Amino acid sequence: MNDPGDAMNWFERLCRNTGLMLHHVAQPTPRPAKREIHRTTQQQQVTPDVTLRRTTIDEIEIRPQPPIPNP
Repeated sequence: MNDPGDAMNWFERLCRNTGLMLHHVAQPTPRPAKREIHRTTQQQQVTPDVTLRRTTIDEIEIRPQPPIPNP
């Protein structure tokens, strides 16, 4: 911890994370709402050292509608 490089490393991370937080507060990005409905996993042992696995995820995504401009 006495290494000056360590001190600058944590300070740079602190500054970056603070800047990102302020950016997200000032200009929030609308994210679509996702909800997982169903998950199915299939697994097959091909050889003693090879396993095939397939996972299917069904999701619902609701995107926010753009605002309607006033005439």
